[in-house]
Amino acid sequence: ENETVISVHSLSQTFSDGFHALIDVNANLPEGKVIAILGQNGSGKTTFLKHLNGLLKPTSGDIRYRGTSIVKKTVAQISKNIILVFQHPEHMLFESTVEQEITFVARMQGEEYKPEEIDAILTKYGMAADKETFPLNLSMGKKHMLTILSVLLSCADVIMLDEPTLGMDGFLIEQLEELIASLKASGKTVVMISHEMPLVFRTVDNAVVLNKGKKVFEGSKEELAREDALFESINISLPPVVVLSKQFGLKKICFNVEDFCEEIEQQIGSSEQG
Repeated sequence: ENETVISVHSLSQTFSDGFHALIDVNANLPEGKVIAILGQNGSGKTTFLKHLNGLLKPTSGDIRYRGTSIVKKTVAQISKNIILVFQHPEHMLFESTVEQEITFVARMQGEEYKPEEIDAILTKYGMAADKETFPLNLSMGKKHMLTILSVLLSCADVIMLDEPTLGMDGFLIEQLEELIASLKASGKTVVMISHEMPLVFRTVDNAVVLNKGKKVFEGSKEELAREDALFESINISLPPVVVLSKQFGLKKICFNVEDFCEEIEQQIGSSEQG
C-alpha cells in the first residue's frame, strides 16, 4: 500500500452566496500515483484542488500533507510541496521568453538548475525552436504544455493539473501522457482533472468522483470501470475500449487499444485450442 500523501477530512466549502460547493468530502491520495478527480461541470472538482494548494480555505474540515495540516499555510508555503497548474495558461505565464518561463517556479522557490536541464526539457517536448518566443504568442496547446513543463524544475512532489488537455491536439496529448508517466516514474504524485476519459483511463491509477459537491466514489480505475450506474448518474461516458472490454466479456478490462487487441487475440487462441 502506498503511503497517503494528502488526506482530506470532512472538507466543506460554502460560499458567501450560500452555495455549497463541497459537502463533507473525505479522501486519501496515495503517494507516487496518478489520481483523477472526475465529475460534471459544477461538481466541485476545481474547488477541491484549490483547497489542496491553499487558494481556498475550507468552511470546515481539514487537509493534511503527510499527516500535517496545511489549512493555515499560505499558497507560497504549500507550493514547495503541492503545486497547481491552472486550467487557463494565461494565469500562469509571466515571463518574456519560453526559456525564462520554464525556470520561473524553480527561481521563485530558490531551486538550483542547470542550463542543460532546460535544453533537455525543451528538446524532449518539441519546444526547442520556441526557446526565445514570447510565451503568450504560442498556440493554446503549447501554452498549456509550457505551464506544465514549468513545474518540472520545482521542488514540489505533488503536481495538480486542471484540465491539462485544453487546446491540445493529438500530438500534444501524447506528449502529455508521456510527461505524466515520467512524473510518476520519478516518484511524483499527479492529481488531474480531465474530461478526456480515454486519457484518464490510460494514465491514472485511482480516481475520486464528485457530484454536486459530494464524493460519490473513491478507488482504483479498475473498480471505477465497473461502475456503470455511477457513470450514467453523472452523465459521463466510459471510453469505447473499456465498454467493448466488458461487452466482449474479456478476462480483464482494457484501457488502451493495444491491450484490447492482445486480449482479443488471446481469447481467440484459447477458443481455437479448446
